[in-house]
Amino acid sequence: MLGKNLIEKYINKSLLKTFLAFFLLFAILFLVFTFVKEVGRITKTYQFIDTIYHTFLMLPSRLIEVVPIIFLLSCIISLGAKASSNELVIMQTSGFSVSRVCYIFAKFAIIASFIISLMQETFITDMRHYAENYKIGKLSNNNTIVTKSGFWTKSKNQYIYIDKLNKRKLQNIKIFYIENGELAKLVEAKSAKIVTAKILGKNVTTTLFAKEKNTKTFSKFEDLNINLQIENLQIDSSDAKNMTILQQARYIFDETNYLSKQSHIFYFTSNVLRPISMIIMVLIAVPLITGPLRKSSIGNRIIAGTVVGIAYYFITTILGPVSMVLNINPVFAVLVPMLLFGTIAFYYVRKYA
Repeated sequence: MLGKNLIEKYINKSLLKTFLAFFLLFAILFLVFTFVKEVGRITKTYQFIDTIYHTFLMLPSRLIEVVPIIFLLSCIISLGAKASSNELVIMQTSGFSVSRVCYIFAKFAIIASFIISLMQETFITDMRHYAENYKIGKLSNNNTIVTKSGFWTKSKNQYIYIDKLNKRKLQNIKIFYIENGELAKLVEAKSAKIVTAKILGKNVTTTLFAKEKNTKTFSKFEDLNINLQIENLQIDSSDAKNMTILQQARYIFDETNYLSKQSHIFYFTSNVLRPISMIIMVLIAVPLITGPLRKSSIGNRIIAGTVVGIAYYFITTILGPVSMVLNINPVFAVLVPMLLFGTIAFYYVRKYA
C-alpha cells in the first residue's frame, strides 16, 4: 500500500511539472500572437505600451480556453516518458494498473478544473473585463466606460447609457443631452437595432426639460441620432466571456432580458462541464500511449495528441457560433464533441488499457 502511494505521488508530481511546462509554453505563444494582433490596432490614443498592457491582462482568460489541450499534452508526455523508460511496465507488474493511472489523472483533472473555476470567478474574469474596458477607453479617447451594469459613452453633448448589447441589438438606452451644464433633453428607448448607419430605437420616450414646463413625447420607432463605434465595444460573444459563471447564470435566467442568450448558454455550459472535458482528455491520452502508437516515438505520440486536441478544440469552437446562427440549442454544441470524443476514447481505453 505504501509503495502504491509513493507511485501515485510520483505520477502526480511528474504530471504537475509537465502541465506547468506546457502552461508556460502556451502562455508564451499567446503573448506573441496576441501582441502581433494588437500592434496592428495602434492609434494615437491606443499606443505601443497599451498593447503590451492589454496583452498581459488578457493572457489568463486566453489560457483557460485551451486548458483541456494543455492537459491532454501533459498526460501524453507524462505517460509516454514512463512508457519509453519501461516505468509503466514496472508499475503494472507491481500491481499498479493503467486504470489506476487513469484514476490519478482524472482526479488531477477535477482538482485543476476546480482551481481554474475558482480563479475565473475571483479575478480572471475581472482582469479580462478590465482589459477590454481599458482598450475601449483608449480607442475611444477615454469617452467610453464599460461597467458590469452597462455601457457609458460620450459623443459631443450626448451622454449615452446602454444596459445590454448583443450582436446588432441594444436594450434599455438612455441619452442625456447636456446644454450649458444643464440637462436639456432625455431620450429613452426600451430596445434598438443597428440598421446600416442608423440606430433605430423602439418604444422611444423623449422628455424636454424647460423652466416653465417639461414635455414628453412617445414614438413607436425613431432614429436615436447617436454615433456609436460598435466595433470598439467588443460586444457579442466577448460579452459572455467577460462574465463569471454566476453572472452568466443570472443573465440566462433573467426574465426581463429579451436579448439573445445563446452565447451565454454556450459558455456557461462549457465552464460547468470543464471537468468532464478534461477527463475525456485523459481517456484520449491513455490509448495514444498504450494502444497502436505504443511502439512509436514520443514525437509521433505528441503529434497525434496535438492533432486530436486541436480537432476537439476547433470542433467545440466552431459548433458554438454555428448553433447560434442555426438557432440550435447551444448545450448540444458543447455536448456533441464530448460525447463523440468520449465514446471513441472510452472504446480504445477498454481495448488497450
